[in-house]
Amino acid sequence: MKLGRLQIAFRQALLSGDPAALARYVKGAKAEAGERVQIHQNNVLLSLKAALADNFPVVHKLVGDDFFQALSGEYIRKFPRSPRFLRNMAPIFRH
Repeated sequence: MKLGRLQIAFRQALLSGDPAALARYVKGAKAEAGERVQIHQNNVLLSLKAALADNFPVVHKLVGDDFFQALSGEYIRKFPRSPRFLRNMAPIFRH
C-alpha cells in the first residue's frame, strides 16, 4: 500500500471508531494491534473534543460537560476533521 492511501485509511479509521480497520497494518497479534490503534484513536478524539471545548466555552458551560462531550464526539464522527473543522461547528450553536 502506498503511503498516501495508508494515511487516508488511518485517518478514516481514527475518526470512524473502527480500530480494526487498521489492525492489519500494525505489527503484532491482531488483538494487540487493535488495542494499539485504539489508544491512538482515543488520543485524537480527546484532543479534538478539547479543541472544541476551548473554542466554544459558553456552549460547554451551558450544556454541561457530559452533553458537550457527547455532542462533540458525534460531530467529530459525522464531520471528520478538515482545515475549517472548528469554524464549521459554529452553525450548530447558532439556534
